[in-house]
Amino acid sequence: VEFEETVGISVVVDTEITVYPNPSRDYFKIKSGEVIESIRLTDISGRLILDLDVDSNKTEINVSSLEPGYFVIQIVTGSGVFTERVQIVR
Repeated sequence: VEFEETVGISVVVDTEITVYPNPSRDYFKIKSGEVIESIRLTDISGRLILDLDVDSNKTEINVSSLEPGYFVIQIVTGSGVFTERVQIVR
């Protein structure tokens, strides 16, 4: 696994992490090749929407109560942080 430093955040370059479906209406499923420690969901302006402790290599996040739009999901593993933009649609 290789790391790049971006504004003081470790970014995982070579870890197998899948977030689907994207876009989503009700939930995101997340699978990782290693244990996920935590997941943070923020809106585009950086406001924290969700902060979950996970301790598993797969999980599901219910987003049915959130307004449609773009969000940033950060998935923390022992190797670093994986960041992806996700979309909620209705």
